[in-house]
Order: sequence, then C-alpha cells, then structure tokens
Amino acid sequence: MTFHDWFLIGFAIYAYIADNKPKIISPLYYINSKQKIASDLAINSFFQQNFVTPTDVKDFNNQIENKIGSTFVLFYETYLRGVFVDKPMLRINETDYLVIHQELFMSRAAEGIFDICKKGYQATLEWNSDIILNDTSLISLENLFPLSKFMPRIN
Repeated sequence: MTFHDWFLIGFAIYAYIADNKPKIISPLYYINSKQKIASDLAINSFFQQNFVTPTDVKDFNNQIENKIGSTFVLFYETYLRGVFVDKPMLRINETDYLVIHQELFMSRAAEGIFDICKKGYQATLEWNSDIILNDTSLISLENLFPLSKFMPRIN
C-alpha cells in the first residue's frame, strides 16, 4: 500500500460514512466499484489495519478494569484512550465494518500512516528504493508523497 492509497481509501471511507447512517461499510463496496480507487490488496490491507473485533473490545476493557479497578473503570473515557483510537472500525461480520466514531476515523485516516511508520510496519508499504527508514535525512515530503511538490511551503 502506498501513502497515496492510504489517504485515498481513508478519505473515500470518510466521505461514505459522512452521508450514511448507520456508518457501516464494506471493502466490497470499493472492490466491486466500477471506478477503482486502489488495488483490492490495498483496500483489504487498509481495512485489516483499522478494525477490532467485539472480542478485542472486551479484552481491552477487561485489561483496563484489571489495571484500574471496577469502580474507576466506570469513569474511563474510551474515546480518548480506548481501543477505537488506533482501530476505529468494529468488524461486524466477514464483510461489514461499523465506524464507531466519525472523527476518530478521520484522525486515523489522516495520521495513521505516520503511526504505522513509527511502529515499524514499513514492510506493508511500497517504498522507493532510495528511502532508508533508519536515515531520516533521506526521507523528505517529496519522497513520501509525490504530489507534495505542488503544496505550499510553510516556513
């Protein structure tokens, strides 16, 4: 998946959920579309990297309860530090995903690619051969996102 794919898929999903309630989306919507926004592999990868299952949510909440106690867990703000911050979609079944919180999803779509790079998942992205992740001097905005050369510079 390229940076361009990540942003295109993320913003396409955001546009879809902004107009639809409930906010249920399927990768098949984009895979079967006449106008391809990205490869099927990239679309599936985006969904795989951004969903949790109901079991994951339960396990996360149990960990919080074990850590801070059953009384304080009632006051734990799940939107600020919850499982949906990093993975804002809940997998309902094999093909359908519920976007839990529209703004959390948009935040993930806009910032998630950088989180992935920080965590070392660079193998899931297609990199130019001259970019070496351990040498930040070789990473530039132009290398990461070719259209950036048309964006205004902020000094």
